[in-house]
Amino acid sequence: MRFWVDPSGKRHEFSGGNMARCEVCGNDYDMSFEVHAQGAVHTFDCFECAIQMMAPICEHCGVRIVGHGVEADRRWYCCAHCARSEGESTIVDRADIPAQQGMEQGMGQGMAKTARR
Repeated sequence: MRFWVDPSGKRHEFSGGNMARCEVCGNDYDMSFEVHAQGAVHTFDCFECAIQMMAPICEHCGVRIVGHGVEADRRWYCCAHCARSEGESTIVDRADIPAQQGMEQGMGQGMAKTARR
């Protein structure tokens, strides 16, 4: 017996016939899932398909932004470097800090001792 769970947590038994079909690849899959976003409901069979359809694209390099990314003036970038390359001068990251200095400032404290050996 196969079940699916709705957004409220209620379990429902599959009644047979077609299972939910992925919007990206078309796979008819018993373990598909829904993503509810901005008033729409999307069905996917895997995270890769969900990312392909829903993840924003970096305005500079064109990669899909899977993590937090950076938003400036309603434009999305995968990192501060790409944002600066497009003229967004106020966005900063830690890329310009030398690795040793970054470790000494608390980033990767466990690795700082190893790096000094």
